Amino acid sequence: MGNFDTRKWFKKQYLEEGMSDEEIHAIKRFEELSNDDKLKLAKIQAMMDRERSLREDDLDEIRYPQDDFTQSQLVPRMEGIVNIETYRKFTDSLNDLLDDWYMDGFEKDDVLAFMKVIIPSS
Repeated sequence: MGNFDTRKWFKKQYLEEGMSDEEIHAIKRFEELSNDDKLKLAKIQAMMDRERSLREDDLDEIRYPQDDFTQSQLVPRMEGIVNIETYRKFTDSLNDLLDDWYMDGFEKDDVLAFMKVIIPSS
């Protein structure tokens, strides 16, 4: 019992208090990773954060373009047509797919090329 660290135990209990079982499980899985895998995961997360930021910038450009007024109407019009729950499921699923593809080394251009093939043109 001499090796028991009360500070570490309290911190763990406090942090887990507001988390779901899934979040706790994800943290435990992360703690089991090697330092090399943690570094790779951090790099992937940084890349995904940059992509997310670029996508947000792209959406801002579509919503509020500098020159073309009709483009600014595109996104709100499209968002207004779909059911919000369906939209959330779609974006959540897309984020999961992107996570898997980026973890396997695919890049944004690969994903866009794939989407152009699977989405019908008419």
